[in-house]
This record gives sequence, C-alpha cells and structure tokens, in this order.
Amino acid sequence: MDALYVINGKWRIPITITLMEGSKRFGEIQKEIDKITSKVLAHELKEMELHGFIEKKACDESPLRAEYTLTQYSKSLIPILTSLRDFGILHRKRIREQAV
Repeated sequence: MDALYVINGKWRIPITITLMEGSKRFGEIQKEIDKITSKVLAHELKEMELHGFIEKKACDESPLRAEYTLTQYSKSLIPILTSLRDFGILHRKRIREQAV
C-alpha cells in the first residue's frame, strides 16, 4: 500500500513514464501529457520532488530553465511501469478487436 500511496493519482504515472525517456523541461512534459494543466503539473512535480522521485535541475541558460529527471530511487519503478504500459496497450488492442 505504501507504493500505491506514492504513485497514486491521475498524473504521477504518466509523468514518470514521460521522464523515463530522459530529462525534460516543464513545457515538454506538459505537451506529452494530454489535458494536464500547468497548475496541476506544477503541483505534481513538487510533490514528486518531495517524495524523492524526481530532481529539478537548473540549466545555465538565459532565460533560466529547469529540467526534471527521475532519481535513481524512482528508476526502480521502470520495470513495473513498463509492464503496466504494455498491459494497457494489449488491453486496448483486445477491446478494439472485440468491438469489430
């Protein structure tokens, strides 16, 4: 149950899956996740940072930018989330085939 508490919610798994591809800026994350608002994304990123799932790194650019990346700790979720994603893809395919 502790694991579900930390990754629970509508957005944390999609955010984690997005960051599995590598570090991303706020806008890049928002573009990849359909229908997430800036306010909600900012809140979720702060919560995930507090739990040690992501790191926010400032980039030495002008204007200042930050990138978000998974921590070593959260990378232990990658095999689990990959399995869940793959199951979802198979399930969607199965449902579509049954509808035909």
